[in-house]
Amino acid sequence: MKLSPMGISFLSAFLLSTTTFAEEITEDHLEDLFSDSATETPEGYLHTLGFVLFDKNESKFNTANDTIISEVAALVLADPRMKIELSGHTDNGGSDELNEKLAQARAETVRTVLIEKGIAADRITAISYGKDRPLADNDSEEGKVLNRQVTIWGIIK
Repeated sequence: MKLSPMGISFLSAFLLSTTTFAEEITEDHLEDLFSDSATETPEGYLHTLGFVLFDKNESKFNTANDTIISEVAALVLADPRMKIELSGHTDNGGSDELNEKLAQARAETVRTVLIEKGIAADRITAISYGKDRPLADNDSEEGKVLNRQVTIWGIIK
Protein backbone atom coordinates (compact mmCIF):
# COMPACT_ATOMS: atom_id res chain seq x y z
CA MET A 1 0.00 0.00 0.00
CA LYS A 2 1.48 3.35 -1.06
CA LEU A 3 0.94 6.47 1.00
CA SER A 4 -0.98 9.28 -0.59
CA PRO A 5 -0.09 12.93 -0.01
CA MET A 6 -3.50 13.25 1.64
CA GLY A 7 -2.69 10.50 4.14
CA ILE A 8 0.60 12.10 5.05
CA SER A 9 -1.01 15.51 5.33
CA PHE A 10 -3.78 14.10 7.53
CA LEU A 11 -1.33 12.76 10.09
CA SER A 12 0.63 15.99 10.31
CA ALA A 13 -2.19 18.50 9.72
CA PHE A 14 -2.49 19.31 13.41
CA LEU A 15 1.16 20.27 13.50
CA LEU A 16 1.93 23.94 13.63
CA SER A 17 -1.61 24.78 12.57
CA THR A 18 -1.45 28.07 14.43
CA THR A 19 1.32 29.50 12.27
CA THR A 20 1.29 30.77 8.72
CA PHE A 21 4.84 30.23 7.58
CA ALA A 22 4.63 33.07 5.09
CA GLU A 23 4.73 35.25 8.20
CA GLU A 24 7.77 35.59 10.40
CA ILE A 25 7.92 33.10 13.24
CA THR A 26 8.28 35.03 16.46
CA GLU A 27 9.88 34.02 19.72
CA ASP A 28 6.47 34.49 21.39
CA HIS A 29 4.97 31.87 19.06
CA LEU A 30 7.76 29.43 19.93
CA GLU A 31 7.21 30.00 23.64
CA ASP A 32 3.45 29.39 23.21
CA LEU A 33 4.07 26.24 21.20
CA PHE A 34 6.37 24.76 23.83
CA SER A 35 4.55 25.94 26.94
CA ASP A 36 1.13 24.56 25.96
CA SER A 37 2.00 20.98 25.10
CA ALA A 38 5.65 20.37 25.86
CA THR A 39 6.91 17.75 28.28
CA GLU A 40 9.69 18.78 30.62
CA THR A 41 12.64 16.36 30.54
CA PRO A 42 16.23 16.55 31.85
CA GLU A 43 17.27 17.53 28.30
CA GLY A 44 14.76 20.41 28.15
CA TYR A 45 11.21 20.91 26.93
CA LEU A 46 10.19 18.22 24.45
CA HIS A 47 7.44 18.78 21.88
CA THR A 48 6.26 16.68 18.95
CA LEU A 49 6.79 18.75 15.81
CA GLY A 50 5.47 16.24 13.29
CA PHE A 51 5.61 12.90 11.57
CA VAL A 52 7.15 11.77 8.30
CA LEU A 53 5.55 8.65 6.87
CA PHE A 54 7.25 6.00 4.73
CA ASP A 55 6.09 3.27 2.39
CA LYS A 56 6.37 -0.35 3.50
CA ASN A 57 9.98 -1.58 3.70
CA GLU A 58 11.24 1.79 2.40
CA SER A 59 13.51 4.49 3.77
CA LYS A 60 13.34 6.70 0.67
CA PHE A 61 12.01 10.20 1.31
CA ASN A 62 8.54 10.74 -0.12
CA THR A 63 8.12 14.28 -1.51
CA ALA A 64 4.59 14.28 -0.10
CA ASN A 65 6.39 15.08 3.18
CA ASP A 66 7.93 18.30 1.79
CA THR A 67 5.46 20.62 3.51
CA ILE A 68 5.97 19.23 6.99
CA ILE A 69 9.76 19.22 6.54
CA SER A 70 9.75 22.85 5.35
CA GLU A 71 7.57 23.90 8.30
CA VAL A 72 9.76 22.10 10.82
CA ALA A 73 12.92 23.55 9.26
CA ALA A 74 11.49 27.09 9.46
CA LEU A 75 10.59 26.57 13.10
CA VAL A 76 14.00 25.17 14.04
CA LEU A 77 15.90 27.83 12.10
CA ALA A 78 13.89 30.51 13.93
CA ASP A 79 15.25 29.45 17.32
CA PRO A 80 18.94 28.56 17.71
CA ARG A 81 18.19 26.95 21.10
CA MET A 82 16.11 24.22 19.48
CA LYS A 83 17.53 20.81 18.76
CA ILE A 84 15.81 17.96 16.93
CA GLU A 85 15.49 14.29 17.80
CA LEU A 86 14.30 12.02 15.01
CA SER A 87 12.88 8.73 16.23
CA GLY A 88 12.56 6.11 13.50
CA HIS A 89 9.81 3.50 13.69
CA THR A 90 8.47 0.51 11.75
CA ASP A 91 5.45 -1.73 11.81
CA ASN A 92 5.79 -5.20 13.33
CA GLY A 93 6.50 -7.07 10.08
CA GLY A 94 9.97 -8.54 9.67
CA SER A 95 12.75 -9.38 12.08
CA ASP A 96 13.89 -7.19 14.96
CA GLU A 97 17.24 -6.66 13.25
CA LEU A 98 15.66 -5.63 9.94
CA ASN A 99 13.26 -3.24 11.70
CA GLU A 100 16.05 -1.62 13.72
CA LYS A 101 18.06 -1.00 10.55
CA LEU A 102 15.04 0.25 8.60
CA ALA A 103 13.96 2.62 11.37
CA GLN A 104 17.51 4.02 11.63
CA ALA A 105 17.67 4.46 7.84
CA ARG A 106 14.37 6.35 7.94
CA ALA A 107 15.58 8.65 10.70
CA GLU A 108 18.85 9.27 8.82
CA THR A 109 16.87 10.08 5.65
CA VAL A 110 14.89 12.75 7.48
CA ARG A 111 18.11 14.04 9.08
CA THR A 112 19.70 14.44 5.64
CA VAL A 113 16.69 16.34 4.30
CA LEU A 114 16.67 18.68 7.32
CA ILE A 115 20.39 19.35 6.89
CA GLU A 116 19.71 20.18 3.23
CA LYS A 117 17.13 22.71 4.50
CA GLY A 118 19.88 24.50 6.44
CA ILE A 119 19.75 22.97 9.91
CA ALA A 120 23.21 22.27 11.34
CA ALA A 121 23.99 18.58 11.64
CA ASP A 122 24.98 18.92 15.29
CA ARG A 123 21.42 20.02 16.14
CA ILE A 124 19.88 16.75 14.89
CA THR A 125 19.99 13.30 16.47
CA ALA A 126 18.62 10.22 14.69
CA ILE A 127 17.50 7.24 16.80
CA SER A 128 15.96 3.87 15.88
CA TYR A 129 13.15 2.35 17.90
CA GLY A 130 12.31 -0.30 15.30
CA LYS A 131 8.93 -1.81 16.10
CA ASP A 132 9.22 -1.27 19.87
CA ARG A 133 7.22 1.98 20.19
CA PRO A 134 4.26 1.82 17.83
CA LEU A 135 2.15 4.92 17.28
CA ALA A 136 -0.88 2.80 16.39
CA ASP A 137 -2.10 -0.77 16.68
CA ASN A 138 -0.24 -3.14 14.32
CA ASP A 139 -3.30 -5.40 13.96
CA SER A 140 -4.69 -3.42 11.01
CA GLU A 141 -3.14 -2.18 7.78
CA GLU A 142 -4.11 1.38 8.74
CA GLY A 143 -2.23 1.04 12.02
CA LYS A 144 0.81 -0.40 10.28
CA VAL A 145 0.84 2.54 7.85
CA LEU A 146 0.94 4.98 10.78
CA ASN A 147 3.81 3.06 12.39
CA ARG A 148 6.06 3.39 9.32
CA GLN A 149 7.24 6.80 10.36
CA VAL A 150 9.77 9.12 11.88
CA THR A 151 8.60 11.31 14.74
CA ILE A 152 10.22 14.74 14.79
CA TRP A 153 10.77 16.01 18.33
CA GLY A 154 11.81 19.57 19.13
CA ILE A 155 13.86 20.11 22.29
CA ILE A 156 14.45 23.54 23.85
CA LYS A 157 16.67 23.86 26.92
